[in-house]
Amino acid sequence: MFFSGNLSYLVKSAVFLSAVALFLCGLAAVYFKEHSSASIREALDNLESGVLFADPGGRVILFNHTMSRLSGELIGSYPQNILEIEAALSQIRTTGRSESGIEAVSAEGSLSFGKESDLFRFKNGRIWQFVASELTDSPLEGFVRIMAWDMTDICKANESLRAENEALVVANQQMLQMVNRIEERVREQETLSFKMKIHNEIGSSLVVLSSLADGEESGDMEEQMKTLQSAVRSFLGNQEGMEAQEDVFGEVRRQAQEMNLTLAIKGFYPTEKETKALAASAIRECLTNCARHAGGRQVEVVFSTDARGFLAEITNDGKQPAGPITEGTGLSGLRKSVEQARGEMRVEVYPRFKLVIVLPRG
Repeated sequence: MFFSGNLSYLVKSAVFLSAVALFLCGLAAVYFKEHSSASIREALDNLESGVLFADPGGRVILFNHTMSRLSGELIGSYPQNILEIEAALSQIRTTGRSESGIEAVSAEGSLSFGKESDLFRFKNGRIWQFVASELTDSPLEGFVRIMAWDMTDICKANESLRAENEALVVANQQMLQMVNRIEERVREQETLSFKMKIHNEIGSSLVVLSSLADGEESGDMEEQMKTLQSAVRSFLGNQEGMEAQEDVFGEVRRQAQEMNLTLAIKGFYPTEKETKALAASAIRECLTNCARHAGGRQVEVVFSTDARGFLAEITNDGKQPAGPITEGTGLSGLRKSVEQARGEMRVEVYPRFKLVIVLPRG
């Protein structure tokens, strides 16, 4: 009897303890479930970037504080469907600015799956980029995620780099112009030195010849005459060469006048002999093409320099070519000469004809 009573007591105790254990397990499950969900939510809300999730139908199911704030400025309320966000961004992209003051920074791209969208400047001056993607991993396949990234600092850094690059380009052009002026100065100095040398030789020969003629000195009159003739020939030959170089573009201008064309040349003229010759050849070819094919009245030439070297851009006011230009003997010959000089040549037809040659320095 005693054993039977104790057994009943033990069975009841076991049942009671099992019930308590089950209850505690349930409480623990509920506790961890609630706190796990809360932890996830807290982690999302602590993100500086905006994040939003929507089901395959586009219905928003989760978003954090940052996305809530951005959506409030975009659509004026909490997002219910991703189509609301897409429509708001599309409207800003089209008009350039929303009624709430959000501006489109870029006109390229769209809110599309797997692709980066535009940049948008909000009222506080911060620039945000919205990127949408479709999830592919089970069990979230078909769900949509939209991320909003704060790109303000990156955009400022890019703008600073762009400004620095522009300043470097200007400085480089100024440096190249300075080098051109130095080369011109050196050439002028060399010419002056040569003239002084010839002048001294001619003067010395004349003095010696005068002394020989007066009988003040003894020497070979014929030898001194040869020296004088040599100095004079050198001087005249040098003058002719200089005049030919300086007049190369003058000759091109005369050809333009003979064709009843106006030739306008802007920029710094080249100083190197080969560059002058090729630039003049390019202008002559464009004069011919303008008169024969384009029916124009004016040819415009712009000379400039950059890191690549000397540039010549030649256009005319004639009719636009109907299509790609087939290079005839003139253009193909010019291209060959430019490439032999290690340069580049490009022919454009839109929005109007343009011939561009790039020649390296030296």
